[in-house]
Amino acid sequence: MGVMTRTEDDWQQQLDEVVALASILDTDFTLTAGPEVSGDIEQDISALALASSCSEQLECTAAVRVAFPSGIMTIRDALQPSSSTAGVTQSGWPVQHLPPILLQLSLPSTYPSEQPPNARISATWLTSHQIQQLQQHLLDMWNAASGLPICYTWVDWLQQDALAYLGISDTLDLSQFAAPGISNTHDQMATTSPDILNSRQPSPKAHSEHDGQHQHAEPCQPCQNQSAEEVLMDLLRFDAAEKLRAFHRGTWTCGICFEQFPGRACVQASLQCGHVYCQSCMAQQCALHVKEGSLEFLRCPEPDCKEPLDRQMVKSVLSDEQNNRLESVELERTLNHMMDAVYCPRCSTISLEDEDNCAQCSNCFFAFCSLCNESWHPGTKCLSPEDKLELMRRRMAGTKSGDREFRKREAELQNLAHIEKNCKQCPACGMAIERSEGCNKMTCTSCGVFFCYRCNQQIDGYKHYWNGNCILFDLSEIERWEAEVGQQMMGVPEEQRRGADAAARPAVKSCRCPRCGRIAYKEGNNNNMRCPACTANFCYLCKELLAGRGASGRHFGPKTCKQHSPD
Repeated sequence: MGVMTRTEDDWQQQLDEVVALASILDTDFTLTAGPEVSGDIEQDISALALASSCSEQLECTAAVRVAFPSGIMTIRDALQPSSSTAGVTQSGWPVQHLPPILLQLSLPSTYPSEQPPNARISATWLTSHQIQQLQQHLLDMWNAASGLPICYTWVDWLQQDALAYLGISDTLDLSQFAAPGISNTHDQMATTSPDILNSRQPSPKAHSEHDGQHQHAEPCQPCQNQSAEEVLMDLLRFDAAEKLRAFHRGTWTCGICFEQFPGRACVQASLQCGHVYCQSCMAQQCALHVKEGSLEFLRCPEPDCKEPLDRQMVKSVLSDEQNNRLESVELERTLNHMMDAVYCPRCSTISLEDEDNCAQCSNCFFAFCSLCNESWHPGTKCLSPEDKLELMRRRMAGTKSGDREFRKREAELQNLAHIEKNCKQCPACGMAIERSEGCNKMTCTSCGVFFCYRCNQQIDGYKHYWNGNCILFDLSEIERWEAEVGQQMMGVPEEQRRGADAAARPAVKSCRCPRCGRIAYKEGNNNNMRCPACTANFCYLCKELLAGRGASGRHFGPKTCKQHSPD
């Protein structure tokens, strides 16, 4: 049998179809074989347009991005996901993008007048049986429209109707794939990579020719020996990469400076909340907390959002020096939470103590007591800071050597004595905190937790003082405040003092907080009250608690309570 030659009409229809596909699919279309294929699609199309005919067979690859109506596809495998996994529902893993179906086309010389294109379908998330179904349907479509160009019709059908044809609506079940532990010997996984799709390098020909007859290609089977977990990870990585590309292509308003920036100049605080900020503002905020060591405040800056900042995002906006500081603070906090980790008093190397509070440094081999940081003294009690200071003073009496070391050690012992006498340790991180004045509700400057200065228990706010076990203000603090006010009023005539008292305390109205019962004073004519004890908002007129965002705006109005009234 002689070799079939391409007619001018077949060549023109092939050329028109290739040009149309390249124009519609853009970067998702690649010409892999033809006259002088260079890898530049625009240059290759121009060369085809100038050629009146071509003896070579045209081959191309179309990356068909399937559409699903709901916009969200839920991925399920044989193992049900945990409901506590971030971004995972009880039914599966939701994704917005699936890797495209690769349609490799080889156009015979007598297409479309006599022969169909040789089609080869591959997709990591389709089984070999599903691929065979799709290829058979493509062949049926050609038989129904024999003699007409069919490539674009195939691409459009795969994009719009392939999922429905396979019975896939909004859930993709991966349980039909191989069990975990079976290695995948195929290399088709790389075809779903966005970088490979955008490549313009020619690929090897994917067709066979025997005696001039082109047979319909056998379906590739890239996933049959691949486990469901491996396919799942590939789908999740592709979805994350596509979401990041869409984010970079957009324009966003920073939630801190309220300026608009391109996506590549912005970051998301967390994948869970999705709040967007410019890199400059986020870098300043992260650098501030890293410098001060307040890592617990590395959270989304949105007022009503408390999501922790994404760790990779934080590292990306910080400098190398700041990242080293971040890792150092995290390591220090981790070690501080280890009950048996102590620092060597000589070289500051981390050491582990035993049950008798004895620790030996692995660097200088100094054996010391972890309670007092002195040499190990089994069977005897540790000296208090005051006793250590007195002992050191007696030893140094009458000597002039080591004055600098003596003064340094003396200052350290004095500080320890002051801390032991006047400070309390944070119940969460152990930081020593001294109260200078004010109430008993304390905030640790190291870890940010609230605790009561009287009972040294960690609390969640003012609710701790409602049951009467601990009081918010000590009597000594109240007396100090009254004495301070009285001192300011000394020397002032009685009439003027009364006038000052009247001016300081005008005839304001008050009522008890409906939550804690404390007295709250009305400011001017404003009926939106705020309790000074429990910080609850409530209405002065009807005493209704106003909890939640926007509660005040919903409560006050012309048909309800007035927000401002003299009564």
